[in-house]
Amino acid sequence: MEENYSKGRGNPDMQSASSSAHGEVDALRRVKLDPPPRPVSEVSFLDPACQMEEASRRLHDTAAQLCVLPSRLRKRIRARTLLGFWSEQDKCWKLPDIQFDGPLPLAGLAPILQAMPAHMQPVDIYEFLTTPRPDFEDERGRAMTAAEWLRAGGDVETVIRLIEA
Repeated sequence: MEENYSKGRGNPDMQSASSSAHGEVDALRRVKLDPPPRPVSEVSFLDPACQMEEASRRLHDTAAQLCVLPSRLRKRIRARTLLGFWSEQDKCWKLPDIQFDGPLPLAGLAPILQAMPAHMQPVDIYEFLTTPRPDFEDERGRAMTAAEWLRAGGDVETVIRLIEA
């Protein structure tokens, strides 16, 4: 069975498939599509719980980095000298990065965490540590977060007085 595929003449089945495909492409060109959604560039648009989840490290990873057993970090979480929470998403304990200065826990954080009211949830404490406050100003008068204040050498007692107020 010999088919004729000379120039200008192709398989009739292919021509109809090709022309229908061109029709669909032409139809798509005529449809005005909405632009794709822009990615969220800052985590700050997310609620504090999502922010905390995204900006946290796994307890086991942190323990390895600090060369301590994970049980030691869990004890510090219970003693409220480190901020930790159970991540349902990852099914593990996590520690928010905000409480670390490089690989080590932020100096002065333990007494601040212990001064927090016992009913405060980890996300509330995280929000306190990450929200700029006029009580903590840098040399240019810019409001700083409690964590930034501590990193800059700010007084722990100033933070505790704000918590107790």
